[in-house]
Amino acid sequence: MELSKTIGEQSIVGVKVDLATQCKAQGNEAFKSKEFRRAEGYYKKGLQFLEAPQTCQYSQEELMTVGPVLATLHVNIAACCLQGSTVDSAKCILHCTQAIKHDPLNVKAWYRRSQAFMKQKEFALAKDDVTHALGLDQQPSTSIVTLRRHLVALQAASAKVKAAEIASFQHIFRS
Repeated sequence: MELSKTIGEQSIVGVKVDLATQCKAQGNEAFKSKEFRRAEGYYKKGLQFLEAPQTCQYSQEELMTVGPVLATLHVNIAACCLQGSTVDSAKCILHCTQAIKHDPLNVKAWYRRSQAFMKQKEFALAKDDVTHALGLDQQPSTSIVTLRRHLVALQAASAKVKAAEIASFQHIFRS
């Protein structure tokens, strides 16, 4: 069963997207105020509005409307995961992966997932994602300069870890 019924002049999907978009706006306000947990709560509420009942599924046409909103909500949750005193890079990766599933061209999803991989010292995965983002970036939403800076920081962090590993091994073999 598809979700194409209407309420008044608007489809159920349209209502769900509007409610999710309102939650996103509230989350954005909380995020700007550096209330990251509260923002995350609003974004998650938006995701709940877009969930399809188990007996239903979105049509391809509906997914074209719902998918970008789902992706944005997941990317925004991922941003919350990278902020504040409790950074949760694993959760960030999960939400970015969901965003990419809904919108493979979402540069922010690739960029934030790269940031999370970098925090986990998964430098090869981080480099793959930022390189992918650089290849996609045709939008002003994430500047190429930011992506390139991240790539340089990633390469520096990777080199630092490798140098520390080499120094540790040299110390072991000298003993």
